Amino acid sequence: MGLSPIHILSLFCVFAWILFFSVHRLLMFAQFHREEIKLWENDFFVAMNICNNNTLKANLGAQYQNICEEAEVNVNVRPFLRAIRKVIQNTYLCGDASCLHIFEDVLDILSGTVVWTLLSVILTLFLVILLFLCFGRKGSSSRKTSYDIESTRVLMNDEYRWDAQQKKQKTL
Repeated sequence: MGLSPIHILSLFCVFAWILFFSVHRLLMFAQFHREEIKLWENDFFVAMNICNNNTLKANLGAQYQNICEEAEVNVNVRPFLRAIRKVIQNTYLCGDASCLHIFEDVLDILSGTVVWTLLSVILTLFLVILLFLCFGRKGSSSRKTSYDIESTRVLMNDEYRWDAQQKKQKTL
């Protein structure tokens, strides 16, 4: 038993989606990794050169403590792990943006312009009227059909009775 063309097409689409999703995440990882390496190099420079310099220590004063603590913490975290965390944080079901953000954008577009709002209301009313017409016809056609069946049954019974009476009269 082979696979039907529909199954082959759906499998192809699933594998293509997985491939494109994976490639996109790898590209995101490469971009975030480059950014994190630059930040790590800056923090490493601050930790090694600025924090160890007594002259700069005196000139920076209270800011020195915060800058050096941040730099020492950031130097101990690997850029690879930070890049993976950023990829996970920026992975959404709806693509590059969160679904909520996309939904809000659509609502802003629809409510921001009067034309789109009017078209939405008219389309909704049209669909409601169309549904009522479709369901209204089904109800009337089913009643008509049941009436036709009932009248046919009555006519057939009358013909059967008339035929039966004719046969009885001939036999008498």
